[in-house]
Amino acid sequence: MIGHIERSELVCRLNGRADAASLRLLAALSAEASTQLVPVNEVESRTLTPVYEVRLALARSGNGPFTLGLAEWIAELYQHKAVKLANVTAGRVFGLCLLDAGGGVLAVTTDEPRR
Repeated sequence: MIGHIERSELVCRLNGRADAASLRLLAALSAEASTQLVPVNEVESRTLTPVYEVRLALARSGNGPFTLGLAEWIAELYQHKAVKLANVTAGRVFGLCLLDAGGGVLAVTTDEPRR
């Protein structure tokens, strides 16, 4: 099922989080003047974990891109059978937010800041 969350609501839900990935995504979302809707998909965690575990292993070995918050994001996948996944693009930042059934933010991962 595909749904949406308003950017302004996602900003509210990210407020108060102190991890680097959340702060990066929050700054990018806050800089955007748009009120676009962010797509949200309901997914089973087991379908995501293998892909992101490989990505994390590649990053740790220096053979893949570093992604802020990915280890914590994967740990949250293991804690929940089903999650909502918000795919966020804001400016030059791409992030994935794991949301619980009520829309609360469980974890955030974002691309590495460009140097």
